Amino acid sequence: MKKQSKILVFYVSNHSDSFVKAISETYYNILEENGFDIFDIELINLYDIKFDPVLKQRTGDIHKPEEDVVNIRNKISDSFHIVFVFPLWWGGMPALLKGFFDRVFVSGFAFKYDNSLKGWKPLLLGKTSSVFVTMDTPMWYYRYVFKRPVYNQLKKTILEFCGVKVIDFKFFSVVKKSDLNIRKKWLKEVENLAIDFVKKRYH
Repeated sequence: MKKQSKILVFYVSNHSDSFVKAISETYYNILEENGFDIFDIELINLYDIKFDPVLKQRTGDIHKPEEDVVNIRNKISDSFHIVFVFPLWWGGMPALLKGFFDRVFVSGFAFKYDNSLKGWKPLLLGKTSSVFVTMDTPMWYYRYVFKRPVYNQLKKTILEFCGVKVIDFKFFSVVKKSDLNIRKKWLKEVENLAIDFVKKRYH
């Protein structure tokens, strides 16, 4: 079996000074500083991936997957930990990230249908994930009024559906009202979660 040797940090940001990018770089840098330089750690902005985010049919690809889609699937196959960082848009993930899952996490790669009681078999077992979400909705309102739809969708019906264990799911709110001190505090929380990940896996 091929050794899993990648930690992938995916983020969604079209602004060079976004807090999403700051979170991603913070997590990435902490891993490097804590002994992961021997691994192939990658920081990937979904805006830099060349692919059509629109799935052309219900399952699989109606056309040959783009080179970047094939490469990303290979990287995920080789990975043991996958990080997703993105802003909350309209209560959920940005369309680009949803298109990423539609095109990359297809049947036959991330899961397959079978005749079991639940009707499918996850194919990405053994992998873990950390998720960080920035938003301008107050956390109490998003949790108790909206019922955290992106948490249910991403954690339960995408990642865990495919066998990926979510070890961290962190919201940062309200970003537009945050000052430098608050953002530094939040980034420290990201650092601590990255350090905890290292300790739990290797100590």
